[in-house]
Amino acid sequence: MKSMRNVPTPIDVAVEIEDDLVALLAAVRQFSTRNNLTPLVASSLMTIASELGTNLVKYARCGVVTGGFVDATQENLFIEALDQGPGIEDVKVALQDHFSTGGSMGMGLPGVRRLSSRFEIESTRGKGTRVRCELKR
Repeated sequence: MKSMRNVPTPIDVAVEIEDDLVALLAAVRQFSTRNNLTPLVASSLMTIASELGTNLVKYARCGVVTGGFVDATQENLFIEALDQGPGIEDVKVALQDHFSTGGSMGMGLPGVRRLSSRFEIESTRGKGTRVRCELKR
């Protein structure tokens, strides 16, 4: 699967173990501060990054989270998680509230979708998953 990057990505963190989530959130926090994002937008970005990063550790075992501005206007932001893990068996079911294959509350992906102004997910069993979320600044 190919990332759909349009501009350089100031957030670019490999995520393999739980400790990497700390580095990911630090990168998102630094990006938010550097770009004067409102507390609400920064919080949404942190929540999305945390959920996607946690899914990488829990289900894919490793991947990368990138993010930044969609284009030079800097009006829209994106966060994208990309992995080469086992994939999601049924994306439609995985996006339902309270569905979980890992014993969690099953609110991660549905919550991420609700926080996003645009949400894309593609997954192929045995090849990996790409989740891209966009938010308005």
